[in-house]
Amino acid sequence: MSTRALISIEDADKKCRSIYVHHDGYPSGAGRTLIDHYTTLESAEPLLALGSLSALGEHIDSNPGEGHSPDSVCIAYHRDRGEAFRPATVWANAEEMRSKASDRFWAEYVYLFRDGKWYVNTTYRPNEWRLVTDVLKERNNG
Repeated sequence: MSTRALISIEDADKKCRSIYVHHDGYPSGAGRTLIDHYTTLESAEPLLALGSLSALGEHIDSNPGEGHSPDSVCIAYHRDRGEAFRPATVWANAEEMRSKASDRFWAEYVYLFRDGKWYVNTTYRPNEWRLVTDVLKERNNG
């Protein structure tokens, strides 16, 4: 079973760009990886440039000569599985993205990089955008 998610960046004009992630989209999975390994815009941008992911890893790519492992390296559909490249989807704003994430991608969680921090919301019981760190603390995963 997969927990699907969108990972996004909010731009200065409030538009959002998102990629799909198929596995481990829950806060203690993707959320933890994002706050531990993609802490700046400079590290989040290359992540979105990969396009849709089967799995989010701690690193964009492996070291030369090493294979890709879903435990440590992102598994991109086009790069690692030979599928067509699916670039980031552009949304008018964060609310449009959240409201359509379930219908378009079957996503349960939506992550948003805004003002240098990662936020999360759900698609099944939408709430306010909350800091991933706060959600993890509440669930004792922080």
